[in-house]
Amino acid sequence: MYYDGFVSTRMDSSRQTVSVTKLLRDARDIFEGLRQGRRAPIVVLRNNAPVPVLLSVKTFEALLNELDNLRLESAARKRLRSLGGVKSISHRAMMRRFTR
Repeated sequence: MYYDGFVSTRMDSSRQTVSVTKLLRDARDIFEGLRQGRRAPIVVLRNNAPVPVLLSVKTFEALLNELDNLRLESAARKRLRSLGGVKSISHRAMMRRFTR
């Protein structure tokens, strides 16, 4: 799987793992801890292999926002590179020029 190395590295640093059995047994406490922000994202293990990751809605939304920001930045950088030798001006200069 493509993500194995990344997931393993992140799991080692966070130490927030739980077995499927423990998740089923302690689901209410685990979910409440996530909801209240007392728990970091949790990697669920089945047969010592990562399956899903549990995280709070707030954390999930923050990840989506960060992903959107990175996509916008990537698109902006591509557009700037596509300008070639065309002279461009900064946002600040443009605002000065058009807000007089």
